[in-house]
Amino acid sequence: MKSVAFLLLISFQSSVTYAQTAEEVLARYYKSIGGKEKWAEIVSVVEFYDTESFTQAVITNPHKDTGLRFFKKKGKLLGWDRFITIPQFSTDSFTTCFNGEKYWAQKTKEIPEDYSFYKDKYEKYVACGQPCLIMASESVSYVETKDEQHVLKVDIFGASYLYYFNSSSGYLTKFHLYPGVDAITNFKDYREFGGYLVPYLEEFTKNGVVTRRTKTIKLLVNLNLNDKIFAFPKPPYNILDVPLGF
Repeated sequence: MKSVAFLLLISFQSSVTYAQTAEEVLARYYKSIGGKEKWAEIVSVVEFYDTESFTQAVITNPHKDTGLRFFKKKGKLLGWDRFITIPQFSTDSFTTCFNGEKYWAQKTKEIPEDYSFYKDKYEKYVACGQPCLIMASESVSYVETKDEQHVLKVDIFGASYLYYFNSSSGYLTKFHLYPGVDAITNFKDYREFGGYLVPYLEEFTKNGVVTRRTKTIKLLVNLNLNDKIFAFPKPPYNILDVPLGF
């Protein structure tokens, strides 16, 4: 009888040890990717990427892009002030940009279009990297631990998401809107870039089908980027006609 009670006690203690608070999960996550303070110091990022997009699950002939993304913020804010994505080798892709005043897009070799009616959305949802995005959230709460994943509910800009963290590595593995699981962003194969660990592969799925894969080829952090990179282009519509800062 004593041995049964002892085993039950050990089992209870193990479950208590295994349980995590949201703060503990996030602390381990930040530590595993280079440190919260280090991420908070970021003021600019240049990302070289490769993307494959799959239409109607036609994986044999995906649409491919190779390009650059520029992100910049003023001061030690948690969100980006401005960003621009510039495809390099695709003839049917759009350059997209938000510069704090305008959101604009330009198809290759065509006149740029002003989409500033999206401004309110992009002021809130401008991409700023998951670590900084979580730091900027209104609230974070622990949900459960299941299948070796710690699940947290994260409230950001009036919307709720479920974030999944590997219980062994601490890495963020995926997230999706809550409620709902039809569209999921998955993070795989973490690699080190200048002291920051980031997922080399982001895989987007909808209803279980892969719709896009993006690979981070290279990251350059805290460069002195020229603000003109993000300006609405003027004739002859050459976007990168100013020094990039590297």
